[in-house]
Amino acid sequence: MKHTSVRVALVSLAALLAGNLQAQESDNSDRYHPFLSDTFYASLGAFRPKKNVTLGLSDGSSISEEVDATDTETTASLSFRWRYTENWSLWAQYWSTDSSSEDVLENDAVWDDVTFRAGSSIEVGIDSSIFRLFFGRSFFRKPQSEWGVGAGLHLMELEAFISTDVATSPDIPDINGTRRKSMSGGVPLPNLGAWYMYSWSPKWVTTVRLDWLEVELGEYSGNLYNASAGVNYQVLEHVGIGLALNAFEFRAEVDRDGFNGEIRSRQWGPFLSLTANL
Repeated sequence: MKHTSVRVALVSLAALLAGNLQAQESDNSDRYHPFLSDTFYASLGAFRPKKNVTLGLSDGSSISEEVDATDTETTASLSFRWRYTENWSLWAQYWSTDSSSEDVLENDAVWDDVTFRAGSSIEVGIDSSIFRLFFGRSFFRKPQSEWGVGAGLHLMELEAFISTDVATSPDIPDINGTRRKSMSGGVPLPNLGAWYMYSWSPKWVTTVRLDWLEVELGEYSGNLYNASAGVNYQVLEHVGIGLALNAFEFRAEVDRDGFNGEIRSRQWGPFLSLTANL
């Protein structure tokens, strides 16, 4: 009977301790932002980047001439996260970007023994829309913070174009006149990413994210990098407002008859979003 009473007492004590630990964990989760504990998260926002597009023309050994321009435009982005187990989550994201630049020669210019007359112009542009699926794994997850890494696939619908209106001396029929070269399409390609979140109150959380996406389309091949750092403020129980600084960089090499070089597109600026969590 004494042994039985001891066993009952130990079991009761263990149950009590377990209940206290669960209550403490629940209490701890209530002390920090719901992004660290809720199952679902969605974000709809506007990205207003400062955009820079550079076209580098190669003489066969190095980039020797560049066309460079900068402008600003607002674009939308939609993202979603489903935490389907304690440490595993599925992410989905869509965004669209358009960039273009044009340069006109004010004076005659000599390049590779060819004189390009003043008034000649060249325009380059990149229009892209990206849909991404990403499986993430959280490590060292705590009520106050988590960091994780993951991988997935993305579908990029990319259109890149080069348009020229050129007059040369000596006359080169394959270059002179108005010409436009474009290519478009999209195939699923891999992507990698990592993130970190830290909350110091039930209302505030800071997030940092870095992603890499492979790009390959016909004569264009390269990489796209996406970095983001920002905060989210929980306005209501299931609604928040986010503000982040986003930066994208697309870099691709172009190798075809008549043109060898590199296209670079950089976008950086504020991203304001409305978030929902459950």
